[in-house]
Amino acid sequence: MPSPNNRRPAAAHKPAQGAPKRRPRGRPSHADALRFREDLLGIALQVFLEQGYAGASMDGIARRAKVSKNTVYLQYKTKNELFRTAALHGLARVRSELDTSIQGDQLLESVLTSIVRQVQTLAADPVLRGLARLLIAESQRFPDIAAAMLAEVGHLFEPVTAYLRQAVRDGLLRVADPAAATLDLAILAMGGFNFLLADPPTSAAVLKKRAASVVDLLLDGWRAHR
Repeated sequence: MPSPNNRRPAAAHKPAQGAPKRRPRGRPSHADALRFREDLLGIALQVFLEQGYAGASMDGIARRAKVSKNTVYLQYKTKNELFRTAALHGLARVRSELDTSIQGDQLLESVLTSIVRQVQTLAADPVLRGLARLLIAESQRFPDIAAAMLAEVGHLFEPVTAYLRQAVRDGLLRVADPAAATLDLAILAMGGFNFLLADPPTSAAVLKKRAASVVDLLLDGWRAHR
């Protein structure tokens, strides 16, 4: 019988074929850090929408995100900074979901109807409605974010403004200020104050009828040749 000193060393344990490799402990990867930041901003925005700026706390946001308060503070030094970043993050998300591309070969009425229906879809987004309410309530505390939202709206609808501007050049529309006309279109399509005060209608028939009514009203006022 071989002595203990002459025994062959045990073979190192090998992971099963195809088993995922464990990432070594240490600093998270860049992708993990970005994913964590996105998740944290989404959670923070939801807390601000539910509780308002005054009611939300860094402690509460950390608990919702299931991380320590110190982890949140490492990312954002103050609640003010976190609110600003979360609000702008929410605006960017809304922007990415709105497609205002326009097919130039369509008839004027078809183009306007398509735009109105897109805005109706946007107005049904609960995050956008909540964010608009929140920024209106906090506009005096954060005038720069309120201004950023207005600028973002203008940027969102720039393709619409460009289309209206070209339609004026082509003699199809009579619009003094295409940018202001675009804002009028958006407000009408969203339903005015209903956008902030009530849930939007969900019936396809109601939305279609509303879109047709908005387009008729716009064309009646904008069309160059009656």
